[in-house]
Amino acid sequence: TRLPYEIELAAYSQILRGHISEGAIAPEGERVRLADHTIRLSDAHKAISQEIEQTYFSAGFKTPLPEDALDRWTGKDAQLAREAMDVLAETGVLIQADEKVFFHRQTLDRAKGMIAQHIRSHGKLTLSDCRELLQTTRKYMLPILYYFDEIGVTLSVGADRVLIGGASQET
Repeated sequence: TRLPYEIELAAYSQILRGHISEGAIAPEGERVRLADHTIRLSDAHKAISQEIEQTYFSAGFKTPLPEDALDRWTGKDAQLAREAMDVLAETGVLIQADEKVFFHRQTLDRAKGMIAQHIRSHGKLTLSDCRELLQTTRKYMLPILYYFDEIGVTLSVGADRVLIGGASQET
């Protein structure tokens, strides 16, 4: 916040690297945080977080939209639920596969393993194969496939998917 509004990217990067090497800040994905910062949740946040996490974990490959997952909470609890959902996404418990679709991290890990194994066995994965493999609909299957394309697990070749580089190793 102390930097000028418009700063050259190279200068900004050098300042960030300096603070990281000094241990003042820590990289976390595409963001940075104070090195000693940790998320502390109130008991109410923890309880709601656990419910939301369980909802997504139990849903498997047919996950609820965020508004559906949060609609049971009203008033002050609705705000707590939104904050809890944000923390679950920020900490990687929930993964946002597209604009409106979130999956539990373990669900995506399971999908990654299933998809990788199928591609290793068959050389590719068709949309039909994926729908059958995951026992889900296009509404959920496509965000999963696009997510794996985006993070470099798979590559779209026409309507099919193949594994990329290191993704071809055991998951």
